[in-house]
Amino acid sequence: SGGAITATATWSPPTNTGGTAITGYRVRALRMSSTGAVLSKTTSAVQPATARSLSMALPTTGNYKFTVQAINSVGPGPQSPRSNLVAGR
Repeated sequence: SGGAITATATWSPPTNTGGTAITGYRVRALRMSSTGAVLSKTTSAVQPATARSLSMALPTTGNYKFTVQAINSVGPGPQSPRSNLVAGR
């Protein structure tokens, strides 16, 4: 235990962009405790608007949930609902 893991998040574009084109996406990996508390967050660099997945190297094994946030010229949108729990092996 304690090693790094790589996880891949995938997403679909939002259905409502507020009328302004998406310019990129930011992905967050949330390391979760057994009780559902967020222990740490890893935030990606902004990904291109054409991106639909991102592989992230995460610092420690553990249980993670992911959120994706679309960004446009107005600014960042809301974070997506959290993904299913992903267990590092």
